Amino acid sequence: MNSDNIDQERCSVSIKSYESLSNEMIQVEKKLVRRLDYIYVMPCLCLLIVVQLHLGKYLGAITILWGIVLGVTSASKNFTHLAVLRFLLGVFEAGVLSCAYMIVSRVYRRKEQAGRIGVIYLSGGGAIAIGGLLCYGIGHMEGVAQLRAWQWVMILLGSGTVAFGIVCYFLLIDDAKVIATSDDERKLIELRIKDNAVVATRKINPQQILEALKECRYYCFSAFSFFVSLQNGGLSVFGSIITRGFGFSNLNTILLGVPSGAAYCIFIFIAITCHNKFKNSMMYTGCGMLSISVVGLILVLVIPINQAKLIGLYICVAYIGALVLVMTSISNNVSGYTKKIFYNCSMVFFSAIGNFVGPQLMIPSQSPLYIGGLITYIGANFVCILSLLVARRTMSEANKLRQPKQKLENHNEESIDITDKQDDQFIYKL
Repeated sequence: MNSDNIDQERCSVSIKSYESLSNEMIQVEKKLVRRLDYIYVMPCLCLLIVVQLHLGKYLGAITILWGIVLGVTSASKNFTHLAVLRFLLGVFEAGVLSCAYMIVSRVYRRKEQAGRIGVIYLSGGGAIAIGGLLCYGIGHMEGVAQLRAWQWVMILLGSGTVAFGIVCYFLLIDDAKVIATSDDERKLIELRIKDNAVVATRKINPQQILEALKECRYYCFSAFSFFVSLQNGGLSVFGSIITRGFGFSNLNTILLGVPSGAAYCIFIFIAITCHNKFKNSMMYTGCGMLSISVVGLILVLVIPINQAKLIGLYICVAYIGALVLVMTSISNNVSGYTKKIFYNCSMVFFSAIGNFVGPQLMIPSQSPLYIGGLITYIGANFVCILSLLVARRTMSEANKLRQPKQKLENHNEESIDITDKQDDQFIYKL
């Protein structure tokens, strides 16, 4: 969906970290890095309006506005300009992934959702790779039309995002019913909707939110979202600085970000393949991905050879596979329209906090390796593993109570908005 545009914008922020900016802009950037993800926290609350709107139109509109703001960022002159524009980028970005998850939940069956959510993140990995190449090329546009290279990054990627947003606004289908052309197709779509356990409504159901807040699984996934985002936020901001500390030039550092995008894609593919091949392996596979990420961080910390450290930096992005599987679990195992949106909103919210805290763990005096921050990320990954195991156990225990009660007939013949807890025949995918 829109993950590719988000990650290209992050590339555009990253390029400014190692460009030769004016002294004023360098100081501005140092301040901005410390507050880089602050703007993601409050805007997450705007996700609640998703209940009231058509997802496709909303997603297209915020993508267009996001691209416009990114382009306008090229004209920023000081910290105030950058801070305001970054805040607006956060406002419009906050709803993108959650809208994409909800569309997947509504259009695809439960067994199909892992692959589709994986594609969303695969596009993000592809964008990191392609964005790195674009930034490397645009890095040679210094002085063209009297503009800096980083300004061209903002203008070009912003323009592409606006064009993509227009396509989404007019062509993105967010309800499978609109493509039905016959009674047989309508019946098939109804069966798919029942399997999805998603019935779209235009009202917020407070009881479903309260139900979510009473679930141990909710806090496990929230903890996972926060702790996994510590590493994501820290390496997104400081990854290029760490790479440059291995002895590479500024532009070569940008180019070396390309394999990182490829690693994203590889680990996502591995995670989805394992999930599809082995029954009830979703959470266990996520734990495996996090373990690989820990190995990568250890390589960066303890191996004295720069090439090995670089490989470790690529390996540590394996956590993205766990993130894909957790979002798949929410898509598969949370029913009730308001409850599902609340879960997704919470994941974005805690991810925002993690992305804010993560860079603060990188102590300047430890540059360029930032040993303290990397050790903290290792600990955070172990907390994530524990969270996934506890969440899996709670769902497994619920399944043991429900499976004997299953009936041959489907009691939910009518499309009604009930939660997974209210549906005695709902079986969690583990």
